[in-house]
Amino acid sequence: MIGIGESQSFPEITKEPYSPANPLSDAIVRTYWAKKSAERMTGVGKMTDLGLAWVELNEGAKKVEIKNTLVSQEIINNLLEDKFEEQRNRVKQMTTEIQNNLNEVFLGTRIITKK
Repeated sequence: MIGIGESQSFPEITKEPYSPANPLSDAIVRTYWAKKSAERMTGVGKMTDLGLAWVELNEGAKKVEIKNTLVSQEIINNLLEDKFEEQRNRVKQMTTEIQNNLNEVFLGTRIITKK
């Protein structure tokens, strides 16, 4: 994470436990959600890149090489963006339902009974 969006994306990355034993796909999904969270903030670009960086041991040359690549836009669009928007809409709907329930309680039109 680099740039002005780093502080906005950090809570999304750290909200669930993570270890090196987690699959790479978990890291990519978490990073994408953090990226999208950061993009909502003022001053952060709306078209940020998502990439991977890793270290490889080149035994023949007896050196360590740092490699990197951007994640293809096709993967982002087809596998990440659609699901992100779907989940964001579900969370929005759930939040609206909770707010409506609370409004009913506070207006006295709903009584809460102990189960």
